[in-house]
Amino acid sequence: MFIKGRGILEIGDDVIINSNHVFNPIGGQGVTSIVVDEGAKLLLGSQVGISNSAFYCTTGITIEDNVLIGGSCKIWDTDFHSLDKNIRGTKYDKGISLPVRIKKNCFHWSKLYNIKRSYYR
Repeated sequence: MFIKGRGILEIGDDVIINSNHVFNPIGGQGVTSIVVDEGAKLLLGSQVGISNSAFYCTTGITIEDNVLIGGSCKIWDTDFHSLDKNIRGTKYDKGISLPVRIKKNCFHWSKLYNIKRSYYR
């Protein structure tokens, strides 16, 4: 597993994180990676299960209780870069960051992408 950043990572009770294709052969040949930038907060509720997925948090990502996240899911709260071709690649290229919330009892299967301002029930 790969964890990086100076933000806040809060993990609830009974969280299981798989980080190897041996534990979930249907998808996710990589490892679980978690990046939480300074000033950002990633909250994993209780009884959350994660397999070989990537989180990139610049503002806020909340995963509520009893959520399952399948192999190779990507959960990002940022565009990383501007969508404006005239800004992309310049010093002003910041992208937009907005929170992501995955509500309790959700199941996200293999290779699902969640991006900023997403709310799933």
